[in-house]
Amino acid sequence: MLVAIHLLHYSIDDLTLKVLDDLLKQDYPDYKLFIIDNGSPNPFQRVLHDQKGRDIPILTLPVGKGMTEAFNTSIKTSMGWAPFKYHWLVTNDVKIPGDILGKLV
Repeated sequence: MLVAIHLLHYSIDDLTLKVLDDLLKQDYPDYKLFIIDNGSPNPFQRVLHDQKGRDIPILTLPVGKGMTEAFNTSIKTSMGWAPFKYHWLVTNDVKIPGDILGKLV
């Protein structure tokens, strides 16, 4: 895999699900998506399973670590999956066009 996409989630499931839909529609196929639940009071894994049924690793942090530490933890975790060349850090409050990943790579 060439790209690891790290999606940061905290508490607002609807926002994260919208960004997740955008990411899953990317026209560039060589990526692996990781979700970081940064100490949300409501477990996002259950919401993701109910809504998507996808095999997306979710790193659940028991307490919020802040954006930088959460992304760094996810990057370290992803290194055990594959030797990714690029890491794309995404928050859950953005709109992502379906062709952007191919343009970035």
